[in-house]
Amino acid sequence: MFILVFSAFMLSFRHLTLNAAKANAYSIAETIRDGITSLMVLGVISQRDIFLQGLTDVEGLTSIKKLKIIRGQVVINQFGPPRANEVAETEMERQVFVTGETQEHLTEGFGTPIYELVIPYKASAKGRIRCLDCHTQAKEGDVLGAISISFDLSEQRSSGLLTVSLISLLTLFGIIFIFFMIYRFFTPYSAFFKELQMGFQSLERGHMDARIENLLDDEAGDVAGSFNRTMDKLQKTFSGICNNVYSLVGYEFEKSGNVITDTVYNVDQLLKIYNFKKNVEREESKYDVYLRIQEAAKKLGAVRFGIYEVDFRKREMKFILDHCVEPEFQTANLDHYENHGALEALNEFPINDCTCDLGHDLENCPVIRFRAPFDSMTTERFCKHFPEKDVEGAVHKCIPRFGTDIATIVQLVCSREESEKVDQSLPFLRSYLDQANSVLEIKQAMEFIREQSLKDELTQLYNRRYLEEVSGEFIEKYKDRRIGFLMIDIDYFKKVNDELGHDAGDLVLRGISSVIKKSVGPKDLVIRYGGEEILVLSFHTRSGETKKLAEKIRSRIEEASFPYGKDVLKKTASIGFTEYPDQTANFWFCIKYADTALYAAKTGGRNKVVRYVPELDHKE
Repeated sequence: MFILVFSAFMLSFRHLTLNAAKANAYSIAETIRDGITSLMVLGVISQRDIFLQGLTDVEGLTSIKKLKIIRGQVVINQFGPPRANEVAETEMERQVFVTGETQEHLTEGFGTPIYELVIPYKASAKGRIRCLDCHTQAKEGDVLGAISISFDLSEQRSSGLLTVSLISLLTLFGIIFIFFMIYRFFTPYSAFFKELQMGFQSLERGHMDARIENLLDDEAGDVAGSFNRTMDKLQKTFSGICNNVYSLVGYEFEKSGNVITDTVYNVDQLLKIYNFKKNVEREESKYDVYLRIQEAAKKLGAVRFGIYEVDFRKREMKFILDHCVEPEFQTANLDHYENHGALEALNEFPINDCTCDLGHDLENCPVIRFRAPFDSMTTERFCKHFPEKDVEGAVHKCIPRFGTDIATIVQLVCSREESEKVDQSLPFLRSYLDQANSVLEIKQAMEFIREQSLKDELTQLYNRRYLEEVSGEFIEKYKDRRIGFLMIDIDYFKKVNDELGHDAGDLVLRGISSVIKKSVGPKDLVIRYGGEEILVLSFHTRSGETKKLAEKIRSRIEEASFPYGKDVLKKTASIGFTEYPDQTANFWFCIKYADTALYAAKTGGRNKVVRYVPELDHKE
């Protein structure tokens, strides 16, 4: 900026100096013209050199280095040839007589600056001095002569440089002072606005720890104080929200560093957890609750996972996803759910069941044994019962929630690369399990009570009431399956009660019930139909399988022994059977036909198996 100011001053000074020299030259030219005219009138024109020399001695005109008068051709023609020093010598001087215009030239540089000026005298009949009165051969506008002047501008340049330097120096000091004052005044404000900008940028990123340290004593200081108080309040508010969420769910959720987005996300998840709790409380069955857990896990991004249920009363662990079927495929029998295609629709990424490797001892599962989560990533080893422990890169995380009589375990399976991402969803998953746990406890207790009402206390087989409950939808559900109906009666059971007492009868009935349960498949249904009669519903796909099962049961009962005191009791059984849908599509008719076949077996000598045929109706 200083250089620009200095350059402007120099250019202005140069312009002013040239204009002053030019004006001075015109004044001298007019003075010389008037003086020569006076010399001509007085008749002493021959003394003009003395006049010109006197001009150069005048104080203030000492800078004139050259001053000469040049005769024009018109004057030469009228008055004769000029003196030797009155002839046009330079191109500028000759050009004046050609153009009739003033010629000027400035010689600058590190040396002496010379300003040369050649001014023409033109003939005119107007004004105070009428040239045409004396120059009779001239016409209006002819160049009668010219004056050539050279000025030495060294003094003006020195004076100008000094003046410009002083002015520039003062300007420089002025600029420095102004900038100093601006810096001193605006630096605190600049720092304030920078801190304010950084504070808002930090707030935009969700960080509440930014504060303005530059507190001024004016309105800006009030703004800084308000900003700091606002940030304190926001930090306290958001921290309070996070602490409240923590106190509600019992877990500290994953933090991204952005308090705002973390809080919004956590509150959103809290709302989802609240809605989840409200929904699971409305569910009718325990398995509907598991479906809710499955849905929540999927929304959290879980891709491969399984849900297990641990029943401490029965000392058994189940892979519940096998039972997460649509309501129309559910039965009240918790042990006899089929692996229906609805499972694939609900769980697109099934995982392998690890309960088959546990045996009958729940303590084989480390989650149950230690009542703690198990993560193969952090423990750096797999559970030995995990089916995919040999799969390269596989990681499993088992998240349990324990109740009094029931526990729920969610097993997540992922790759090592996805482990950290899965960990971020675990606090929310634990919260969902916590909300579902109390509901599952209630559902479990209700199911236990219901099971007790549907089971025979002596044999622990389902009773006739259970059969009546499921009969309405039973055939519809399994209309595409072949079902065997077996009616079993213990031969001469009344004799045991009469001769040995009811204790012996109960012993035999329990023992034979156990033999039958061990003889049928895991999906088959065994029901105490009444007295010593036991009904078996067997699910299979090939004709003739029912007869094989009946013979198997009959022979095992015949081989079985039942110690009673010092005695060993042995019994036989008669079995009648029919197959759905060969004879009828009616549920109760199937039972009736099996009972008819049983009657034929008993009247035909007992300890035998008889298949129902229509002809038996006439023998009854």
